[in-house]
Amino acid sequence: MTYQTNPHRYAPISIALHWLMLLVIAAVFATIELRGEFPRGSDVREGLKTWHFMLGLSVLALVIVRIGARLKYPAPADPVGTGLTRL
Repeated sequence: MTYQTNPHRYAPISIALHWLMLLVIAAVFATIELRGEFPRGSDVREGLKTWHFMLGLSVLALVIVRIGARLKYPAPADPVGTGLTRL
């Protein structure tokens, strides 16, 4: 059984990893922005810094998984006659 029924679409794992990375990167950004709202030395500020660090490591892990998924399930071919090829 093949992972794709349509050769012009990305694999479901690639799509899922894409959206998961969006959520994790948004969380990384949110934690570092929220950190500035709390006084220096507070437990909440330190906790947000720790979360920022751990979520950043999660982004790294997801990038490695995405590279592996891309090697196993390559991107679909560009459709003929689209984009700059029409020029």
